[in-house]
Amino acid sequence: MSELHFQRTDSNDAPLAIQTCPAGFTRSGDACYYVEIEKLDFPSAVIRCSQKGGTIFSPTSLEQWDVTSMTPAYFWTWTGIVQQTDVEEPHFKGPGAVDFFRNWLVKPFTVAANGWSIASKCAAFYNTGIGSSNYVFFYPCTSLYHSICQKNFDTDI
Repeated sequence: MSELHFQRTDSNDAPLAIQTCPAGFTRSGDACYYVEIEKLDFPSAVIRCSQKGGTIFSPTSLEQWDVTSMTPAYFWTWTGIVQQTDVEEPHFKGPGAVDFFRNWLVKPFTVAANGWSIASKCAAFYNTGIGSSNYVFFYPCTSLYHSICQKNFDTDI
């Protein structure tokens, strides 16, 4: 659970709630992110994020892809994108989460050209160290990669 701190505003005496990220997490936008340096298979990465009170990072907008810049350069990181069959688009949390001409290694996007197979259903992000050259590719979910855990702030405040 994220901590709440209160501060007074200059314009009035009413306290304003300010949310901070848990230790080890970094804030970006309306969420906190934790880069898991231990390399895990995809199911273990999902569990590890759950244990930290979050979910595995899966972008909901093109802007959220900027979070991947937190990952180690020249390594793979799970994206939270999973595709079970070759006849559908990858599963994302939001409709604007991917640009098929920007995020994938082979453009324009097709599942087979970007590594999808019956054995490779989980997408991982590769950080080349140069933002415009980074890309996503499908790999077996048993591969060992870094991961990003995401904790969204409560919207009830």
